[in-house]
Amino acid sequence: MKHRRSVLALASITVATAGLAACGVFKDEVKTLSRKDCTHPGLCRVQVVVTNCSPTADETVVIDKAGGAIEIRWDAPAGYVFTADGIKFERSAVIDPKPGIQHGGASWMVVNRPNGQKVTSKYRIQVKSTSPLGTVCTGPDPFIANE
Repeated sequence: MKHRRSVLALASITVATAGLAACGVFKDEVKTLSRKDCTHPGLCRVQVVVTNCSPTADETVVIDKAGGAIEIRWDAPAGYVFTADGIKFERSAVIDPKPGIQHGGASWMVVNRPNGQKVTSKYRIQVKSTSPLGTVCTGPDPFIANE
């Protein structure tokens, strides 16, 4: 009887572990970012997604390095607003960080002024939950590519 319970318990653990592995719990998934085409003049809108308190744009913003200025606006997802440091860039010769936060934190806008050179501008996204706890979430570094 003890042996039978041990075998059943071991079988249950094996099935549960296989199920978790199939769901990606035990493996690091490498996510390939899609490309957001912002090579046209005017406003380029980028949707921010928050998963497990990790905001990301899930896409590389692509700008025409020979084109004119492009306004890039990130939209916070429902239930979140951008913090005062919502979109923070590493040093970049092509990014004008103004006007920044807009619409009470619902969006964030910068102006990309291409200089004809291939430039990659890394940035960080930071949002805050609109729930009573107001949890601040900071994400990985996506980037803007002037190609």
